[in-house]
Amino acid sequence: MRDINKKIMFIMWAVVAVFLVVILTTRKVTIKERSFEYSDDGITINIGSSGSQIIPATAEDFNKTYTFAGSDLRNMEISLVSADVILEPGDGDEIVVAVNGNGWHRENEPIVSYEKKTLSLKTPKDAYKNKTYQGSRIVTVKVPVAASKSFLDAEIATVSGLISTSGISYDTLTAESVSGDIVVADAVRSAECETVSGDVTFETIEPLSDNSRFNSVSGNISLRLPSDSSFNLNWATLSGSVRNGFSSGKAERSGSFSAGNGKPKISMETVSGNIRVTKN
Repeated sequence: MRDINKKIMFIMWAVVAVFLVVILTTRKVTIKERSFEYSDDGITINIGSSGSQIIPATAEDFNKTYTFAGSDLRNMEISLVSADVILEPGDGDEIVVAVNGNGWHRENEPIVSYEKKTLSLKTPKDAYKNKTYQGSRIVTVKVPVAASKSFLDAEIATVSGLISTSGISYDTLTAESVSGDIVVADAVRSAECETVSGDVTFETIEPLSDNSRFNSVSGNISLRLPSDSSFNLNWATLSGSVRNGFSSGKAERSGSFSAGNGKPKISMETVSGNIRVTKN
């Protein structure tokens, strides 16, 4: 019976792995002849295919800064193909977006805009169609001081790159990466963090107040919560270890645990990584 259960669990996680690859809403990701194809809102990307044009890194770093009067910022929508995304509080009333690195060109430079209290960063259409860009790409967003404390709503996605946010308050935070780590150190009420190839490290100084989930295929998941948090935690890992700092008992590779009033629901799932839950 134990062997049958293991086989069932393996099949279940194989299905989960497939769905986690398609983690970006209305996106389609396929692997074909060592190429990576991605489609989102009319953007088509082919990375690593035999017919891809290799765009070399520039001799000097690209540096461009966008500034907006954004003390009324409420939402952030960031969807990039290949870049590290860093979010942190600024020191004034302006939104400052810095685009740096030697892997930016006119064709793949992000489209940056601010209107209706929403900051938007997007990859241009067809920028990565049959093209592979070498070099580094970093986008840093500095959020106005007042806005950073006003519990924003944010959706952050990158196909290949790190997502890091610290010192900002979120009502809802969605962070998605196919190939990259996700690092969060903020006050967050509700979160969804998913990566296929990378670790998820999440710390909040605000107890989670709404359902949240954290998923990875080949990475570790670490969740750090205030010691007075209430939640109903469900976790599963196929080949990793589990440690729950809110319980003195031994944690199996799959299970559940409740603290306080048992709300909200928190889900942590990884195929080949470890799961850690600790107290602030």
